[in-house]
Amino acid sequence: MTLRKEYHTYINKKVKSCAFLTSNGTEPLWKHYKTYYDTTGRQGSNCYSFAMNDFRPHGARSNKAVPGDISQFVTTLRPYSAQIKQFQKQMKTKPFAHTNWRTCDEPIYRLKMDGKAAVILHDMLGTKLRYPSTTQILSTYKTKGGIHKALNTTVKKGWRKVLMVVDSVGGDGTSSTDFHFFSQYKLPVSELYNVHIETMLRNGGSVNNNNNIYIAANINAFARERDILQRHVPNSDSQTTKRIYEELLRPGARALTNLRIHLDRIPKYALLFIPRPFWLMNVDRVVANAKAKLDQSKSALLGTMRDEGNADGIRVVNQAYSQCIDILNEKKGRELRLDHVLGNYGEKAGWASQAMNADGSGKLILDPVLCDRNHGGYDYDKPCVVVKVLDGYGMTSVPRDLVN
Repeated sequence: MTLRKEYHTYINKKVKSCAFLTSNGTEPLWKHYKTYYDTTGRQGSNCYSFAMNDFRPHGARSNKAVPGDISQFVTTLRPYSAQIKQFQKQMKTKPFAHTNWRTCDEPIYRLKMDGKAAVILHDMLGTKLRYPSTTQILSTYKTKGGIHKALNTTVKKGWRKVLMVVDSVGGDGTSSTDFHFFSQYKLPVSELYNVHIETMLRNGGSVNNNNNIYIAANINAFARERDILQRHVPNSDSQTTKRIYEELLRPGARALTNLRIHLDRIPKYALLFIPRPFWLMNVDRVVANAKAKLDQSKSALLGTMRDEGNADGIRVVNQAYSQCIDILNEKKGRELRLDHVLGNYGEKAGWASQAMNADGSGKLILDPVLCDRNHGGYDYDKPCVVVKVLDGYGMTSVPRDLVN
């Protein structure tokens, strides 16, 4: 049984979605994806171009990338190849209809044709692709449960998953709303509790990442206490050092810190996904008295959560404890390796805005269907289609070299 299937079997009754366990390992790392976007394309990209990894600098596009634009351009080309002739014939037989972005069928058709158009444009630029399209539909809203089934599918290496959604209820009910995209990236377990939360909250606020002591002190969340004492305390200012002792080194403090960070960034639908339960309980599983230490940690954490009336915290503590006991007794389950990659999702809102790895509630996007898709504007209530995209070859606007 593969690691993903084993883990899914172990927690599928506790977690509503395991979509984030379906990385094929070739998706871009979040930190590389975000850095590349920030340095090359933030000022000239929107959610469509972000999802397709088609970043352009400011002024490189005449307008924001819209599904269907590059397809319309291909219809204006001289039909000098069989591929262009076939494409133009299909577009003539079934031309684009007007869309107000409230329903899915027309946006899906435009997205499908753009994938074929991208292959033609790449060929004109000198890159011959061996696929007929840079996008392939995995499932649409028309298949019951199909969207989630597609998200829970691991695609072939070199491809990654993208979800398109629309807003069907916003505005006056008839005027145009908008489309939106989510694209998959990979995040190692080692960075799950250290990655900066990047988002615009639905209430207009933002997340203060320095509330996370591991981020504020530049400490990996899974660092051992000895490393923290030897490497980080001597190199920290007095205020940070005080926080390190209060939140990490004081007896019983680190388990509570770990629990709070987990609750802060893991969405409710995946709250019981605990990749390193011994870390959360702050217990070394190889010591002889590990069971006694787990009992002690559980008692302290549950006492605090009960005092706070935090039902989610109680559930997480009980789940982490149960996983630890199962692992100690060699019954079932395991801890995920720190280098195991998760297939999280990213997005961006509007033109020239920040890249985001968290939803409107400030939680990491582990499943774009179940996440809070409202960042203070459209609700994007309607998931339309999941496609796999040939990574590095998405195209959403006509390159200037082909226009001039």
